[in-house]
Amino acid sequence: RYAAARPVDPLARQQLAKFYMSAGATGDGEGAEKVVQHLEWLDAREQKTATNAVELAKRYAAAGDWEKAWAKAERATQVSPYEAGNRELAATVAIKRKDYEAAERHLGALVVLEPNVGLHVQRVEALRKLRAK
Repeated sequence: RYAAARPVDPLARQQLAKFYMSAGATGDGEGAEKVVQHLEWLDAREQKTATNAVELAKRYAAAGDWEKAWAKAERATQVSPYEAGNRELAATVAIKRKDYEAAERHLGALVVLEPNVGLHVQRVEALRKLRAK
C-alpha cells in the first residue's frame, strides 16, 4: 500500500525486495519474479551504487538468461567501474556468452585495478588460449 501511495519513493520497493529475498525467493517461483520486479524498478533509478544491478545479474545468470545477466553486469561496471567484484562478474558472464573480447576487457581492467593479484594475469592468459582454439 505504501508503494501505491508514494510511487516514487524507493523505500517500499527496497523493503519488498528484501522481504522476498529473505523468504528464499529463488528459482522461477512467484516470489523470485517479485524480487526481480522490485530490483529492476530500483536499478532503473539508481545512479550511485551497483548493488541492484549485481543482484539482478546474479539472478539472471542463475536462471541461464545470459543476455539479461550481461546487461546488468555491464551496468554494474559502468556505475562502479573500480569495483573488482563487478569486473569479475562481468568477465564471467561474458565468457558464458562466449564474448571473449568483452571478457578480456574486464580481465584487463582487473589487472590494472589489482596489479598485485597474479591470478588476474593468469586468467587473461587462459582466456587468450581459449580464444586461440
